[in-house]
Amino acid sequence: MKKLVFAALLLSFAAFSAAAQTPCKEHSEPQGVFTICQPDGWAPQPSSPDRKYRSLRRAKSPTAQISFIERTDAASVYDVGFRGIANVFAAKDELEISNVRVISAGDFMTASGEKGIRFLFALTSEGVDSRNLSFIFQAAGNTKLQINATSTAADTAFESEVDAAVKTLKIRK
Repeated sequence: MKKLVFAALLLSFAAFSAAAQTPCKEHSEPQGVFTICQPDGWAPQPSSPDRKYRSLRRAKSPTAQISFIERTDAASVYDVGFRGIANVFAAKDELEISNVRVISAGDFMTASGEKGIRFLFALTSEGVDSRNLSFIFQAAGNTKLQINATSTAADTAFESEVDAAVKTLKIRK
């Protein structure tokens, strides 16, 4: 029995070590305040004149997207996040959202120690159900980095892929 426990511990350590050493495909922008490991199967989209950062899309599911927004706001990440959710509820009709529900809200910490907040909510717009993740982190000064991710509600891998990617976030301060 002791040998089985030892073997299981050894295997789990080997798996953890291999996972920790697996190199990632780093996504960063030259003018950006962050780096992040882009999930397997996701790729940066072409630049857009109205966005500072390129978004990431999953090739096998074109509705799955991660976008990055940098904003200046003296409020805490919590106040910015809850104000954003309140704005979605207030503009529900204008945004053609028939249903919005906050599933969870709470603290989130990256592997490098960046502290932020994470929101998961469900939306229905034009008959399509989606899952939405929003993370907000403090960058330098009053700068906040917001990471928004969206996919269809049926996309079961979405939440874990995005959480794993955001865990690798490193903010340049």
